[in-house]
Amino acid sequence: MASALLGNSTYRSRAFLILGLLLSGYLQWDAVWGDYANGWDAYFYLVQVKSWLETGQMHSPEWSVFYPFLAVIYYLTDSYETAYQLLSILAKLALLYLVWDWLQAWSPKKEHLFGVWAFLVWSPSLTYVFAQYPKNGLGFVCLFLFMRYWRKEKVVFTMLFFLLTLFSHRLAAGLVIIGLTLWGLERGAQKVGDNRLSLRRLSPWITLSLGILLLSLFSGLLHWSDWERLHQFWQTNPRWIPYGVGHYFSSSFPLSNWWWLEIGLHSILLLFLGLSFFRMGIKSWVHGFVLLVCGMAVWPFWILDTGSIGLRLALWLPVFSVLALGPWVQRIPGSLSIVLGGLFFVLSLFTGPAYQKSLFEPSYHSYARLGGLAESWFSQQIPEKFPELIIAPKGIAEYWTFRFGWDVMPWLPEYTVPSERLYRLGRGPWGNDLNYYLPAGTVHRLGTQTFLLLEKDWQTFLRSLQETGEEELLLQIDHWQNPAAIRPEYLLRRQRNR
Repeated sequence: MASALLGNSTYRSRAFLILGLLLSGYLQWDAVWGDYANGWDAYFYLVQVKSWLETGQMHSPEWSVFYPFLAVIYYLTDSYETAYQLLSILAKLALLYLVWDWLQAWSPKKEHLFGVWAFLVWSPSLTYVFAQYPKNGLGFVCLFLFMRYWRKEKVVFTMLFFLLTLFSHRLAAGLVIIGLTLWGLERGAQKVGDNRLSLRRLSPWITLSLGILLLSLFSGLLHWSDWERLHQFWQTNPRWIPYGVGHYFSSSFPLSNWWWLEIGLHSILLLFLGLSFFRMGIKSWVHGFVLLVCGMAVWPFWILDTGSIGLRLALWLPVFSVLALGPWVQRIPGSLSIVLGGLFFVLSLFTGPAYQKSLFEPSYHSYARLGGLAESWFSQQIPEKFPELIIAPKGIAEYWTFRFGWDVMPWLPEYTVPSERLYRLGRGPWGNDLNYYLPAGTVHRLGTQTFLLLEKDWQTFLRSLQETGEEELLLQIDHWQNPAAIRPEYLLRRQRNR
């Protein structure tokens, strides 16, 4: 009976889909599950949803469909960390299903898509993306739903998911605006038969106008300042983007051999994609949109750095490369595709260690310990000296805000804070130097290389080093763990109520 079912193409493809989703879910669970939420941005989002649920408003003004999803899962689990982890897993599974749906639309026989789809099931970089950037991932789920209904010519759903994508993530919002523009051009190229069709031709432009209006009304969404910053992410020296991503990560920690293998296979895939494009061209407007995104992501002049548009696009390039192969996936021999799919599934069982929490994740356990020590010390301060704001590194800032309810940020404030209530968490091997340049009792040590002190005393310490010519020590201090920049204007403009 089982062999008969597996001999049926429909049952075989369903079994392959379910097995792939189970494997992918396991890989993502292995990457994110633990006592703390996953990723560097996790506790910023958890602060947001916690503040929303407890006070009725966000800690920082920001509208996103990510927060309602997170809130619903929180109510089901009664744990913010678990809700965040589950959303990371569910968003990845939803995206993989939508990739499957896209590929099967181009291939009457599902066996032809097994190999390229299983490549994403195995992909270490996709596991990384959903572990570190689940909000970004959910935004691309919305974007892929927009593309799905655009392809199916379902006008109402296309318009709906355009608007949802605008409210998901800024990168996805920027891409969906490009997609909607192409959809409008596609409809404009169609022949007009009657008034009803004419209204349908106008629907993309009506939707785009509505979207721009919404962007101007709600804070935290895509903003003109995001476009203004594009020039900051370009460089003059070209590079092969897949290798550039690997080089960027390996400059900070040893990248797993599995990830390097993916970069090599992906480079071969892009080469095949380029040859196929020149031979067979663009198959539809939505396919043209996918190829355009691939071209944007592989642009060799992007700066690949934390938070840069180039790095985020490059991390999504494997997914869009697979989507771009859709029209030609049926040319892959079915037997070869089945073998490749099975091979990627087997490899998936060994790629869990490719996501190493000790390398990719903040040390939230130590942040909790340091926070407990700081809480104990703050409790001994008189009310007039209790911190109104603490300047601390990224990761610690968001976690302390979530866990202890303090106002902490990884920037210098652009507004005035009483000098006796503005504190600094300093990190580095210069405890003796602090004690040498500052009066006794000024610095409170939380750990071997972690100190609490007033910001005014920290600035006095820096001026003393400058006056005495301690250039080497100043260079050591000039590090992301000792924030020195005022909160940038583009962040403020996005968060203002408009």
